[in-house]
Amino acid sequence: MKILYHKYIPIIYTGCGVIEERLECHFEGRLFMLLYVGTYLFIMTAAGFSICAYDKRMAMKKLPRVSEASLCAVAVLGGSLGVFAAMLIKKHKTQKPKFAAGISFIMILQAVLILYLLKVF
Repeated sequence: MKILYHKYIPIIYTGCGVIEERLECHFEGRLFMLLYVGTYLFIMTAAGFSICAYDKRMAMKKLPRVSEASLCAVAVLGGSLGVFAAMLIKKHKTQKPKFAAGISFIMILQAVLILYLLKVF
């Protein structure tokens, strides 16, 4: 019997392909983490798109609007993909290069963070 290590998790190898259950628990935990994070990002993306669509509708009707700070806050909290999609689909805030660059930057940072977390966990 040998003790091997996979990403700092001890694995007992008996020679017949039996692997300790801790490795299985690790992958199940990762699956649940991906499920929760994916659900959260989906909800925030939908919220970001919905808020931008609402703001666009209010702008067309000349009614009080959602502030850029609120849109940026939704983007930072995980809705950057939805805000970016609304910018492209609804043509919302496309005349403000500073806002568009900020949302793009937030989206890239979040993508790098997600890829890093997937690699670590």
